[in-house]
Amino acid sequence: MQHAQSLDIKVVNMSITGEDTDDGNCGHSDHSVMHVAICGVVNNAGVTVVVAAGNDSTDFVNSVPAAYDEVLTVTAMQDADGQPGGRGTIAPGCQTTVPYDDAATDFSNFTTIGSPDAAHTIAAPGLCLRSTALTNGPGGGNVIFFGGTSFSSPHVAGTAALCITTRCAGMTPAQVIAKLRADAAAQPASYGFTGDPHTPIDNRYYGYLDYAGGY
Repeated sequence: MQHAQSLDIKVVNMSITGEDTDDGNCGHSDHSVMHVAICGVVNNAGVTVVVAAGNDSTDFVNSVPAAYDEVLTVTAMQDADGQPGGRGTIAPGCQTTVPYDDAATDFSNFTTIGSPDAAHTIAAPGLCLRSTALTNGPGGGNVIFFGGTSFSSPHVAGTAALCITTRCAGMTPAQVIAKLRADAAAQPASYGFTGDPHTPIDNRYYGYLDYAGGY
């Protein structure tokens, strides 16, 4: 927090999870050091905090920092070709039990439809992504196909950074989060994925698919 202004830090990405809940008081009631710190970064330094939802295929209400209202929580969907419509082919070597393109992943945490956490949830690609690794993978060399909500959250952190330099300039973190979610929700249903609010799976809420095209 002390370096945010001097280094012009506007966005933070966090890919960590722990068992806890949101006390609704920025960690002051349950003495959560992490929650206090995140609220300080958000409220005092004006930094937008983007976090991974977690990979346990469960409601993230008991997972932090995903459950904190002050952050933008990112779930994972699968996108094989960078295009909507579910026409992509899953790459050989990609480990997934979801055999089709443009769908919520089977591992991503989520919230429930109508829950308070839905107000700070968004989705982004998080599976079958090429990544460097210290091993020889199916892509050859030191490149493998990998996934997780830790791959999804940087997509959205990058979108937030783009928006802050353009249409989100001068906005508070809460306003940035609202803007990103509104712009994602404004896209046609054909842009989304199986499991988004247009085509929900059971009572799970993964959010609308992040949209960086307007920034």
